[in-house]
Amino acid sequence: MDSALAHIAGLLTEYGEREKKEIELSALLTMAAWRGELDEISELISQGANINAGVPPALHCAVNEGHKEVVELLLTKGVDVDVRDNTGQTSLDIALSRDRKEIAELLQAKGASISSIYTAAQAGHLEGAKRLLEAGADVNKKDKDGLTPLLYAIKGGHKDLVMLLIAKGADNGLLWQTLRNHGSTIRTIKSSFFVFFLWTIL
Repeated sequence: MDSALAHIAGLLTEYGEREKKEIELSALLTMAAWRGELDEISELISQGANINAGVPPALHCAVNEGHKEVVELLLTKGVDVDVRDNTGQTSLDIALSRDRKEIAELLQAKGASISSIYTAAQAGHLEGAKRLLEAGADVNKKDKDGLTPLLYAIKGGHKDLVMLLIAKGADNGLLWQTLRNHGSTIRTIKSSFFVFFLWTIL
């Protein structure tokens, strides 16, 4: 009995040490990705670092900071392009919201997807918006700032996306109500070439 308990205790200790090492490696990988340290990242991966772990994941860090070479390295190592952070964002969400165009192209070439209808609308990503709407995304849902996907598409000057959102049931009345509550947004739209188009369709 004592020997069995000792064996179990040994296994638990071994498991705990292994888990601790994995957490440490993930944390170091995250920091290296933030800094764009290619050699350090390669070394950590060779030591067994989980490239999809970390808070936030290493891929998200590299995308956020614009480290294209790090993104390329992680892709060659088989990183999950759709790994999500604790807010539910994907790497492509971050690339588009940060206007990392070259990185976004890399990720899309690997099949990366968008998780947010707001990001798709803001970036003018028509196919991503279509997929999200087909999957049930609410075309009239407001974000934390009270803005709808339609307003993001309008601010970005994305005519095709505006037409798509309207065709899918975007509420025009809700748009104008939102505009009245966001003075800076009104000024942005008034100063854009898009205003004539707006008055034509809405």
